Amino acid sequence: MSLLNDRGGQPLQDLSLQKGSSSQLLARFKGFVKKHGLFSKKSSILAAVSGGPDSICLLNLLVLLSHPWALSVSVAHFDHCLRGEESRRDCEFVKAICAANSIPFFTEKAAIGKMAKEKGLCIQDMARRARYSFLERITSRHGFDLIVTAHTMDDQAEEIIFRLCRGAGPGGLSGIRLKRTDRIARPLLFARKEEILQYLYANSIPFVTDSSNLNTKYTRNKIRAHVLPVIQQKINPAAVKAIFRVGRILSEEDEAMNFMTRKALSECRCSIDSLPGEMLDTYRLRSHPAAIRKRIYRKILVSMGQSPGSLRYDHLEKIDEIVIHGRPSSWYCLPHGCMVVRNYDRLYFSSDRNLPGKTIQKTGRKEGQAIIVERPGVFMLPKDAGRVEIREDACPDFKNPPSRTFPRPLWMPASQAFPMEITYRMKGDRFQPIGMDHTVKLKKFLINRNIPRQLRDILPLLRKNSKIVAVIGVEISQYAKICDHDSKCLLVSWMPGPRASLFMPPA
Repeated sequence: MSLLNDRGGQPLQDLSLQKGSSSQLLARFKGFVKKHGLFSKKSSILAAVSGGPDSICLLNLLVLLSHPWALSVSVAHFDHCLRGEESRRDCEFVKAICAANSIPFFTEKAAIGKMAKEKGLCIQDMARRARYSFLERITSRHGFDLIVTAHTMDDQAEEIIFRLCRGAGPGGLSGIRLKRTDRIARPLLFARKEEILQYLYANSIPFVTDSSNLNTKYTRNKIRAHVLPVIQQKINPAAVKAIFRVGRILSEEDEAMNFMTRKALSECRCSIDSLPGEMLDTYRLRSHPAAIRKRIYRKILVSMGQSPGSLRYDHLEKIDEIVIHGRPSSWYCLPHGCMVVRNYDRLYFSSDRNLPGKTIQKTGRKEGQAIIVERPGVFMLPKDAGRVEIREDACPDFKNPPSRTFPRPLWMPASQAFPMEITYRMKGDRFQPIGMDHTVKLKKFLINRNIPRQLRDILPLLRKNSKIVAVIGVEISQYAKICDHDSKCLLVSWMPGPRASLFMPPA
């Protein structure tokens, strides 16, 4: 059960928070807020208050500071509906203490257990998401300057140990942020839980206790009940302060690394016109340390909607492997729809899986899968692969000499009888390039010509009677070579679409 504090000699109905004005804790609180610029005078503050000792202490300190600093303080309480009557009692207690001190009060409740099951989340994660969503909605609706929560130094130590055991990097090991970019501040991080309890008892300030904090089926409760006490008893009595200090150091270094990451990203970023996503120069990327490169990948993926929690170190390692050791043409698919594609000295990040080489279906010669060419003209290709143009032209002086330019125009005799078909490659395709006396596997031919894998499935082919007469943009067939007596030709060109253009090899 949740119990009201009845120590200190005051009756339970004494809910005044005008106590402790001359305390050392208030002086330290004020100094901590000023030092870190957490909020200023005349701020409008929404305090997240559960009714427990930490949040009640925070509310008390804000109330004491509200008059000299002209603060506007309001309270938000979220009922998770996880502890039955105890949850309702906590809500009524916070409502009563706000009423007794003329503090605006906001509340909301949700069946977190049911929501967690429906969304496949653990209860603690679901509770955290719902609670912060509520706080953000109230803040936006009523125009508060910031939200404050009552995390303490002990909470910070527990969080850092928890993240360390899960393999977090420097950013994660910096722990709970003192002040987040989304207007959330933690002005009680300097205080230990023990001194908070002593302060509340000394000033007869009531609070409630949450019985679920004693349930060691939750990982953080295990750390609080079993791990930290052992560390303090057997290794370092001041472990909480030491771990807190490590978090502050890593937080400062993480900020420095983030600054360097933003600068490096700006140097490596390439223009991709109107296409969604990000493109980086792999040559410039390789000039930066691995830690900066991986932060760049993470920053881009998060900005594209990838959940930070779903990004593992293995994902960043795989992307870096593509950049440093991968083949010039390679890709990697991440969870939840993001894709990273390397094409020579370019690295493309997209949340669109509809990219060449992965989602475009190979088409055969079944009805509806080939474009019938009965006369010269312009033929649009599906899936943003561009267009093919076939027009009559005078025969050039040369006869399609070998060239590594891609895509390049091709000439074939105008006497080449229509109709023909524009298709994509099929399994088992063979091709006889001009000048060769035998056919070769089309796949091998494209590899030898350095055609990126992402383009091979959308590279248009011109067929006549099942034979490939041209790999459009690459090479003409021996079957369709220009002879000396040919006076008119067909000029065949491929103009790649915007997505296909991303994967063109360098000239």
